[in-house]
Amino acid sequence: MAAFWDVLLTDAKAAIFLVAPMMLLALPASAIGALVGARGKGAVLRGQLLRMVGRGVVVGTGAALVLSMIVQVSLTAEGLPLVFGRRAFGEQGSLPLIFVSPAVAFLGAYLMTRRSPSATNDRPRRRYTLRQLFVGQVIVGVLLGWWTYTRRNELGQRRMELGWQAREESLNAMFAPYGWYVKTWHDKSDIGLWEHPNPHPKVVTNATLDLVARQENIVEVCIKSDAVTDDGLRRLATTKGIKLVEIVSSQVTDDGIHAVSRLPGLETLVIDSPHVTLDGLKRMPQSKSLQWVQVRRLILTRDEYFDLVNARPDVGWSIEWKE
Repeated sequence: MAAFWDVLLTDAKAAIFLVAPMMLLALPASAIGALVGARGKGAVLRGQLLRMVGRGVVVGTGAALVLSMIVQVSLTAEGLPLVFGRRAFGEQGSLPLIFVSPAVAFLGAYLMTRRSPSATNDRPRRRYTLRQLFVGQVIVGVLLGWWTYTRRNELGQRRMELGWQAREESLNAMFAPYGWYVKTWHDKSDIGLWEHPNPHPKVVTNATLDLVARQENIVEVCIKSDAVTDDGLRRLATTKGIKLVEIVSSQVTDDGIHAVSRLPGLETLVIDSPHVTLDGLKRMPQSKSLQWVQVRRLILTRDEYFDLVNARPDVGWSIEWKE
């Protein structure tokens, strides 16, 4: 229901911005039409003339809205619901529709005034009739049918967006206290735990990585904490689906890197630790998915670098080396 009311409120605001200029232009046009229609007739009561002006405004604005509805239904039937944007009444095409209103208002007020009885024949009429009630019901039914037909795709899309936003808010409430910024995508279930630009003064620990391991659909995780050790990376290695891991910790050694490199589906591994060695990199477990490894704070000689490349040609290496 939240999506329904959200779309309805958005469309109501859009309708107001469309109808307001229509009525502003239709009012003087209707008044001129009523005055022109009253010329050449007998005496016309002031109240009767005002009714003609009001009816002209309603007829003119209604005609422009009906034309807009017809255009929108036609576009939706052709599979082009976004031509008017994601609102029931959009910017494109609004200006011609706005200028339809005063033209129809002038013509309607003129004709109604010409056909209205003179003051001598003016008789009191009932304010409401069954016919008017029936017409009102038909108008309401047409409006509801038009809105439901043209906005069904928007309702579904908005419902999906609200669900995605609620999911992202829930995940941020869970992981933000540890300095992570949660990134999600509305068209897929993937979750990224990125470094927050203004991290909270909380520290990611080995126990925190248990929380990450229990959360499904995480594909990227950035770990920047000296409280994380090899044990934490072993806990992280129990999860599935992570494609990118960045580790910045002075407590991580080759054993922890070996554990996390066994993650099924891992494609990119970024390591920043003073305890990672060349021998440990050579002994990294074979992986069918691992494509790229970047190692910071490790400087190799030219021979050592190419020795590593030859030992592990299945992986792309990004390591600083010198002659």
